[in-house]
Amino acid sequence: MRRRHPGERVGPFRHRIHAPQGARIREMIETWARSVTFEITEKLPNEIQDRDADVWELLITIADAVGGDWPKRARVAVALITEAKERDPSLGVRLLADLKSIFGVAQEMPIEANLRALHALNESPWNDLKGKPLNDRGLGQRLRQSEIKPKVLTEIASGLQARGPK
Repeated sequence: MRRRHPGERVGPFRHRIHAPQGARIREMIETWARSVTFEITEKLPNEIQDRDADVWELLITIADAVGGDWPKRARVAVALITEAKERDPSLGVRLLADLKSIFGVAQEMPIEANLRALHALNESPWNDLKGKPLNDRGLGQRLRQSEIKPKVLTEIASGLQARGPK
């Protein structure tokens, strides 16, 4: 599932309108599922493990049972999953992982402390993003993509407020 792009229009789901069509599709799937018997015969690549293996093993088995070009398409998808696992994570995923390690058991941390810790990480990209280190504005923009927003954490004696992700 993905987020809707700005300007993209999506028709609303209306139960009274769409439920009958969904019920027909469900009945067709149930009828098909009762009519076929198949065994799981193919072993997945060793790189596909845990939750991915639980999902893909069944999908490949169903693709084999359906036939046509589905078996080939399912195996191409498995190859893509394997390849994706070998790649470096996106900057967004990397940022969340780095912040998780920085936070440890802490529940909150000021933005300035987050930035200092991110910049201090070895082999991290946070000191040089497009020729500049990650700043508070860039951190906020990147975290908003994950629906993380800063909140006022504490009142400092001088009357200033510290902000940070919470």
